[in-house]
Amino acid sequence: MKKLELIRRSRRNRSTPAVRAMIRETRVTVDDLIQPLFVVDGESAPEPVNSMPGVFRYSIADLVAVCRDIQSLGIRAVAIFPRIESNLKDERASHALDSDNILYRAVRAVKDGVPDMHVITDVALDPYTSHGHDG
Repeated sequence: MKKLELIRRSRRNRSTPAVRAMIRETRVTVDDLIQPLFVVDGESAPEPVNSMPGVFRYSIADLVAVCRDIQSLGIRAVAIFPRIESNLKDERASHALDSDNILYRAVRAVKDGVPDMHVITDVALDPYTSHGHDG
């Protein structure tokens, strides 16, 4: 068998936009998007998340309004992350079992206000523990 002496890798499969579109393996559409949202207890105005510029924690009422806006853009899924007040945290993450905690109230409000929105939550316990660990 004769050894090929290729100096450069051929890119003829990617020569035109039409060919690239035809052979592309991954396509990302609005159907693939999940908007992460952060919720905080109370009625305050949206508060910035300092470690993520342009990202805010919302009250439940504002969260529902944001979900409506997101849905109007064609995004059908949100992932909700709560900020739990320090006095509600303990070593066993007991507040996670409270059916009236901020996360459960936020999920119910979003499902009531935007019924077709797919709501995703994190089952991790770190937001509820005083030590910040998952379990």
